[in-house]
Amino acid sequence: MARVTLTKSLEAIRRCIEERRYDDGAAIARVVLGEYPHCVQARRILGEALWENDLADEAQAAFSVVLELDPEDFVSYAGLGLIAEHSGSLDQALSHLRRASELAPHSEEVRGELIRLYQRTGQADSGKLKISRAALARIYARSEMPSRALAEFQAVLHDEPDRIDVRLGLAEALWREGQAAEAKAECETVLQYRPQSIKANLIMAAALQAEGLGQHADQFLQQAALADPLGEYAQRIFGADAPLPPADPSIEVPAYLLGLTTAGDAGDDLDLELPDWLLEQEPPAESHAEEAPVDSVDEPESGTVIEFAPPETEPAAVEEPDAPDTDEWLESLPPSTRPAPSLDDAAVEAALAEAETAYREQGVEAALPAFAPLVEAEQALERVIEALTGMVAEDDNLDALELLGDACARAGRHREALEAYHRVLQKLDS
Repeated sequence: MARVTLTKSLEAIRRCIEERRYDDGAAIARVVLGEYPHCVQARRILGEALWENDLADEAQAAFSVVLELDPEDFVSYAGLGLIAEHSGSLDQALSHLRRASELAPHSEEVRGELIRLYQRTGQADSGKLKISRAALARIYARSEMPSRALAEFQAVLHDEPDRIDVRLGLAEALWREGQAAEAKAECETVLQYRPQSIKANLIMAAALQAEGLGQHADQFLQQAALADPLGEYAQRIFGADAPLPPADPSIEVPAYLLGLTTAGDAGDDLDLELPDWLLEQEPPAESHAEEAPVDSVDEPESGTVIEFAPPETEPAAVEEPDAPDTDEWLESLPPSTRPAPSLDDAAVEAALAEAETAYREQGVEAALPAFAPLVEAEQALERVIEALTGMVAEDDNLDALELLGDACARAGRHREALEAYHRVLQKLDS
């Protein structure tokens, strides 16, 4: 056994997934869950390992548990979407991937998967992905205009009051705007349906502490700590004012699962805290790194690297977003969903000239296909924005507005992107 921190354990699981040692990755995740059975990070990455290992039912159970803890986890929604596609439930797959796209509106990987699925179902026109009100609310919440997110979240809830993910987004936006009582009320509603929700428990605890009721906050903090022993969610929401401090507890993991053969290897690779009795042992004569493969365990319940390529043994007809903060899985995506390659200078100029000619001769719609590759490749964005701005001034075309929003977002002109998206929504509403 080797004593490692929880962070190092999760890194080891990701490494196992990268190396296609899915059984080992799942085994480490289950060791973590043996110590911290509600740990959202371990449960999510267990789902990834199970999915990659062709264990779709077990992966589905793991992702479903994650959504009980974090109803805003777009990785789990994307995973459920791909699992549904794998089983042939394309309508359900679209529903899950649309939700993932709303929760992560800036994720080109999720957007690419959704476009691919629309195309597969013969809905190519829908692949233009008109931005939804829920996605716009997320964009506002992360922008310089967070107050505008409130109206968008509230509008979604007016039409879909059962959207727990939207209610959580509203609760956080209210908290950030200093409306603690309103944020608390939204969290009380969430906890009726998702009592393990990390964010709802944290905001409830913070609101109670602000009211001078710290003793009543403890139960909510304890619930949040069970699901997030690292304290990542508290740091993300509250920063330096987090009601839970960051932590990184250590656990014992079988050394062979970590790919370790000697105590020296352990210290070099993972900064392990090894027990004294192990440090005193002679190095083993031969490696056991490949011994005792871990069989999959039936566990109906239950990132970040997530290779959402479909399992190699694919039934009836199917194929395969991302983990929270990394792109390493991108290499496994079908070519049609990978980010657009860079264009050389000649191709850029040719695309701009083609767009200008098409616009002059046929109008806005004809020019957009020439602009789209430039936006996807993030090239000549300022020239594209200038051209599209002039076009929409003459013709308030819906597709041109959305492409203008995409171009502005990629160019870092977020306020202009938001305004373009908002105009899209206004046109859709009308």
